[in-house]
Amino acid sequence: MACTIVDTSMTLYLLIQSLLVYTIWGWGMYRFAQVGSMRRSGEGTTVSPMAIILCVSLFAFFGGVRWGVGEDYYAYYYSYELSKYFNKIARTRDDEIGWNIITEYMAVHDVHFTIYFGFWAALQALFICLALKDEPKVFPYAMLLCVLGNYLFTMMGIIRQAVVCCSLLWAAHFINSRRIVLFLIWVALAATIHKSAYIVAPLFLLAYNKREWLNRNLLMAILIVCVAIGYAPIVGRLSNLIPALDFLEYDSYVENFDNFADETKFHTSSWGPIRLGNFIVATICIYMYPKVSDYFKSDYLKLAFKIYFIGYCMLNVFYNTIDVFVRPTLYFHFFSIPVVAYTLFYFYQCGERMKYMYISLLFVSMIPTYWNCIKAYRNPIYAQAVYQFSFSDNRKNLRENGTFIISQEE
Repeated sequence: MACTIVDTSMTLYLLIQSLLVYTIWGWGMYRFAQVGSMRRSGEGTTVSPMAIILCVSLFAFFGGVRWGVGEDYYAYYYSYELSKYFNKIARTRDDEIGWNIITEYMAVHDVHFTIYFGFWAALQALFICLALKDEPKVFPYAMLLCVLGNYLFTMMGIIRQAVVCCSLLWAAHFINSRRIVLFLIWVALAATIHKSAYIVAPLFLLAYNKREWLNRNLLMAILIVCVAIGYAPIVGRLSNLIPALDFLEYDSYVENFDNFADETKFHTSSWGPIRLGNFIVATICIYMYPKVSDYFKSDYLKLAFKIYFIGYCMLNVFYNTIDVFVRPTLYFHFFSIPVVAYTLFYFYQCGERMKYMYISLLFVSMIPTYWNCIKAYRNPIYAQAVYQFSFSDNRKNLRENGTFIISQEE
């Protein structure tokens, strides 16, 4: 593969810029949420509306003015610019009328792409805020994790599905209150943004199973078995799932399935810092869940933990396949935001007794964002993590034919 010589001082500059932006972004979210939560938590009510407005605005700003952040960023960018050029949506998705209407409306009215991206980022943050607005103690940690946890590049890259993932965190309240009709209406509406939302419809069954999953030894055993299954030669049977995945709008991945049908071509992922960090986080949350649940006595936490555990097990089963099998697990993965946030606050309120557990969980939870930035240093494969400002005269497309490209404009 050909490589283009790059200015190493410039790539170092982008690395430092990315680390600074994500740090300011993440801790800015935490501080806004913390101030708002402190003002209202004494009353035992909800997070203040001002805290929600500030958090959503900050997330929308950085999510809107970014350039090249996220795996599918350029696909969304060029599709939107083409829609503006033709004065109608460039790529229609017959069943996803919600996405079509919003995109075409903005394109026809010549809305700048930064506002377009900012709108979707604001929607993602708003749903997470609404999901946890009644939990002022854990709200700041949830806001911090949105940026520095293992979610940001999914939210910035896989925009349509990420919007639905975030809205599911809010819609889960319908499950807890057994408002099943409202939950299924949400599924139908969410499917107009991304058709794969139908995957989560069966989650309403959890409304009729209030039994807590407190046997941490059993849960860890199940998780280890799922990890082992992930290394088993099951690839030959996965092709049977292709018709369903095609129906759920993963067609771009399905088209490439034949290229990976040979088991020797499916990757076996290593246990690098990110996957190992996720496993450590899951282990801590599973091990501490009985105490955390007893402390909060939150029905939302009980449901979030179940969904998170199911999703993390599924992720490990399909970890060594291709994205078409991993993408559906994202709906469950986002529930780790509240689960980890609850656990962090529990450690914090325990004081000195749990100080090192608190620091460890906080540190490990923030590994993904920072580590992705470090990997992106002089390695274009991970360039989706490099934060650039769209209004910068020196913005670059760092991903083109697998090489670093130095260019002033696209």
